[in-house]
Amino acid sequence: MGLIKDRLAGLSISIAGPKGGVGKSFVSANLACTIAKSGDGNVQVYDTAGNDGTLHHYLRASVPSETLEKTSVPGLKISSADLSRQRKKQIKKIVNQGNDIKVVDLPSKLLSGGSEMSLAVDLPILLTTPEYSSIELCYKFLRELFTENVREIVGENSIISIGMKEELLSTQTDPITTACRVQEKLAKERPILADKLAEHLFEKKIGMILNMARGNSDTTIAENFGRVCRLYYGYEIIPLGCIFYDEKVTTSVQERKIFSEEYSSSETSATFLEILDAIKEIDIKGRIAVQMEMDTS
Repeated sequence: MGLIKDRLAGLSISIAGPKGGVGKSFVSANLACTIAKSGDGNVQVYDTAGNDGTLHHYLRASVPSETLEKTSVPGLKISSADLSRQRKKQIKKIVNQGNDIKVVDLPSKLLSGGSEMSLAVDLPILLTTPEYSSIELCYKFLRELFTENVREIVGENSIISIGMKEELLSTQTDPITTACRVQEKLAKERPILADKLAEHLFEKKIGMILNMARGNSDTTIAENFGRVCRLYYGYEIIPLGCIFYDEKVTTSVQERKIFSEEYSSSETSATFLEILDAIKEIDIKGRIAVQMEMDTS
C-alpha cells in the first residue's frame, strides 16, 4: 500500500466530456470519494463549470468557493476554479497544490480551458456515453487537445526554428499531418530534439471511461476508439472502466445522497473501485509536464 500511496501522491486527474449530460460531475465526485475512502491519500476535487457547476450536488456539499472546504467524506475537500479568467494561473495552482490527489471536473465546452487543463494534469480522462454523437465529439476534443499541445510547444521552445513554428501553427493543413512532417525534418537535423518532440506530441496517455452503457456490446467502444486514436493521433487511450446505466444514480441525486456511500455494494460502486485499480496500474512516464525540456545538444 505504501508504494501505491507514493505513486498516487500529488497525482492530478481531469475528467473531460465531449458535451453536457454525459455524467462528468457524477463520475468526478464518486471517483474522488472512492479514492478518499480507499486510504490511498487525501483528495481535492475541483468544479470548473462556474455558476453552472453541479459537482457539489453529488457530494452533499454546499456551493464551493475558491477555497478548499471539507466535505462529509473524510479526506475529501472541494473547491471551485474559474478557468474563464487567469486560466494558466488557475491551472498551475491546482496542479501544484501539494501532495493531495487532485480530481478536476472540467467544463463541457471544448474551448473553455478543457484542453489546456488536460495537458497540464498527469492523467487526463475522457468520459463518454455510447451514443454516436458523443463518440464523434470525443474525436473533436482530442483534435483540439493535439492542436493545443502544438501551440504550447511552439510558444515555449525557442530552439525550434521560426519556419518550423510557422509550419506547425499553419491552419491550412491537418495539424497531425503537419506535426509528423516537421518531426521528420527535425529527425534529419536534430535527432534528439525530434525524439523529444515526438514524445511530447504522440506519447500522451489518456484514460477513457464509458458511462451509461446499456449492454455488453458497449464495453468494446473504448478499445475500438483507442485503436483509432493511436493510429491517427499517437495517443494511448487506456480503457479504465464501463459504468452501466443505473436508476439509483438519479435517486441518489434527488435525495441528496452520495452514491458510493449510499449504494456501496452496487455494481456501479464496484466499477469505481475497478477504475481506481486501473489508474494505479498506469505508468505515467515522468508525470506529464506542461513544459517540454528540449536538449540543445
